[in-house]
Amino acid sequence: MVLGMEEPRARYKRLTIEVLLDRLVLRRLYPLAIRICEYLRLSEIQGVSRILAHWACYKVQQKDKSDEEVAQAINQKLGDTPGISYSEIAARAYDCGRTELAIKLLEYEPRSGEQVPLLLKMKRSKLALSKAIESGDTDLVYTVVLHLKNELNRGTFFMTLQNQPVALSLYAEKRIEGRVGALQNAVDEYYKAKNEFAAKATEEQIKLLRLQRHLQEDLDKPYLDLSLHDTVTNLILDGHHKRAEQLYRDFKIPDKRDLEQAADAAIEHKNEAEMNFVLSKCGAGTEATVAEKLNRARAQLLKK
Repeated sequence: MVLGMEEPRARYKRLTIEVLLDRLVLRRLYPLAIRICEYLRLSEIQGVSRILAHWACYKVQQKDKSDEEVAQAINQKLGDTPGISYSEIAARAYDCGRTELAIKLLEYEPRSGEQVPLLLKMKRSKLALSKAIESGDTDLVYTVVLHLKNELNRGTFFMTLQNQPVALSLYAEKRIEGRVGALQNAVDEYYKAKNEFAAKATEEQIKLLRLQRHLQEDLDKPYLDLSLHDTVTNLILDGHHKRAEQLYRDFKIPDKRDLEQAADAAIEHKNEAEMNFVLSKCGAGTEATVAEKLNRARAQLLKK
């Protein structure tokens, strides 16, 4: 009998402490595993934290308890133990089909960067957006915004952002930055091709886009993508006369006679870029006839 006991005893002596703990965990002998960790004074991450994480992942599989009860039991046991990732435990709960339990467990996760990806995976995008905004991490917010943009139709997407001004402002900012970057690349290419007219026109487009962004932020009204003329008109109608006058000076807005001469020159040159530039200066008033003439000429040019 003594000889029979020697072999397993010798075998256990050869085991590393990590393997021994793993075997205890496999048998769900969590209290014993924790006592061994404490006796050997193992670090939290190597010892007790790892055992508790295994216990929590086992706990979420128990179907006889409500989501609220399981979440509270796990939090009471784990608390703020170093090395514990509530997001990993929540992911395990989600894999077990307990989405609501996963969401409750994520409430105990202090790192928004860990909460948000799992919420997106669980298709709780609006909650993910709220958590990202609470974190103050603009990169995280924009990640969720892009996810929403791909997930929702256009109308629902903008309705969602309307309720989150921070996200809406960030989306507009990033969108404009991307457009400005693309336009600036176009400017560089125009200059390389020695097409100074197109380069100047594109630079003016960038200038208008940036100005419209500031108007939209300051006045809380939609100005993006309006023509120069419509931007000025809206400012005048809303009583912002000084701002309108500043645009006239900054963009050197011409009168009708100047527009007619510029239109005739563009048509004579058969230059579509020049035509588009003059069209951008035309509004819906007396310049409408100039715009019509340019549109006809441009249509004929495109047919060739």
